[in-house]
Amino acid sequence: MQCCDPPADHILSDCCWLQQKDVAITGWVDGGIMGNGRNTADNFNGPLTFPDRNGEGQANQIWLSVDSSAPANNCGWFIGGHVDYFFGSDFFFTTAAGLDGTPNGNKPRWNTDPRSLYGFAMPQLYVETDYNDLKIKWGHFFSIMGYEVVPAIGNFFYSHSYVMQYGEPFTHTGFLATKPSGDNWTWSGGLVAGWNTFDTNDRAAWLGGVTYADKDWGSLGFSIITGDDSESNQPGVGPFASRTLYSLVWQRNFTSRFTYVLQHDLGEQNDAQTPRGGGAQWYGINQYLFYKLNGCWTAGLRAEWFRDDDGFVVTGLRPGNAIDGASFPGNFYEITAGLNYKPNGNLAIRPEIRWDWYDGLPNQNTAVAATSPYNAGTRNSQLTFGADLVYQW
Repeated sequence: MQCCDPPADHILSDCCWLQQKDVAITGWVDGGIMGNGRNTADNFNGPLTFPDRNGEGQANQIWLSVDSSAPANNCGWFIGGHVDYFFGSDFFFTTAAGLDGTPNGNKPRWNTDPRSLYGFAMPQLYVETDYNDLKIKWGHFFSIMGYEVVPAIGNFFYSHSYVMQYGEPFTHTGFLATKPSGDNWTWSGGLVAGWNTFDTNDRAAWLGGVTYADKDWGSLGFSIITGDDSESNQPGVGPFASRTLYSLVWQRNFTSRFTYVLQHDLGEQNDAQTPRGGGAQWYGINQYLFYKLNGCWTAGLRAEWFRDDDGFVVTGLRPGNAIDGASFPGNFYEITAGLNYKPNGNLAIRPEIRWDWYDGLPNQNTAVAATSPYNAGTRNSQLTFGADLVYQW
């Protein structure tokens, strides 16, 4: 028996004018609630981002997407492009320095109050030139690194892995070429302006990857970015030194019901500005298991080990979080179990329960009162539970 997800029925998909222009206008709304069962003093879920508020409903993404892409069998030249623009609480984590974020430090600037929970962001804005099967993006686009993504419709879980939240870039600005080779290989490569930046500096980084896909063995993808980036881990803020990250993702559908995903990342920043000094490394392993119970329900499990070896990347991000600026050199673990209920191709309800724990040194930044990552900086473990609803239109 085959178990397949039905496609979404977009309200503008039958518009003749848009079809004639090779333009698709789509979007979605995503909102939910995530709590940790404690009356935390700062009302945050520790280092968890996106659903970061404790027991407080969040409208995460109200998204508009405009896309003009070449057909799958494109022959000759095609010029298109893509724009993503959204409002919601997730805006804070998706800005790019010099566009919707300040040139130095990438603080959101399309909202007059930097402490506001809601604002606007434009995570993609690019032109695409296609010649036969060679595609080149020119502008601002999502990173190819890792497995989880910013758009809610691209993930199984409401919450995110540590490596996605802290260990990988979200967006780049520059150009990226992609071309298939034969029946199994796809190659990509280009030059970008580092991590989560738009026009803040002239430092170029190499972004590239290769994917091998086979119907019997699944897909194996390798991606890498290397170039100078901020020693303080703040986009656009110098001094700058060499930073390299690679990501390896293997995905296989063992049956129409059962899917397995394995991810490994390793990143390194030279001359990192940490309380311990010197360079910084972060790395980890993620595993995902998905099992389709029937046409509407799918069960999922994520298990992660993420090591922030020098306390360089994991911290509190939004203002008001008790661990904002804290440094935790050590191991972060999380196990997340969840369900997806999809009665049709447009609606998804995603309940989950998650257990996080930390094994490492206490906070090394003496300017921050917190000692541990959870419960407003007082505990080394946390149980969170919640759910969200995603509706595509």
